[in-house]
Amino acid sequence: MLNKLTIQGKIFKDFEVKTSESGVDYAHFTISWYEKYKDKKQKCYVNCVAYGHNAKFLEKFFSKGDMVLVEGKLLSVKYDDHGHEKWANQLHVDSFHFCVPKGQAVATDEDSEDEGDEVLPF
Repeated sequence: MLNKLTIQGKIFKDFEVKTSESGVDYAHFTISWYEKYKDKKQKCYVNCVAYGHNAKFLEKFFSKGDMVLVEGKLLSVKYDDHGHEKWANQLHVDSFHFCVPKGQAVATDEDSEDEGDEVLPF
């Protein structure tokens, strides 16, 4: 089965690289972008996780608001929410790609709407 997803968007909020009990570095982050259909526009999000050298690469070269293209596989993960079993989809990142040179902003019509402090809808 083929499971490959490529998404381009902005890193939605600040993240930090953590280390698991088994010694593996990881970073959870969210990519956001806009989908347009006719005259309607909706902000979309995907939760991502990077492991090992990918997490360190993310930490070194990217920060909140940076445009990035990520590739990976979409997986469903189970987690415990105060005693209730829940499932969520996550993009497990295999690679990152720069969309613009570091320090150069990407001007989009959505920038005026990007507050960065908004609450994720999930």
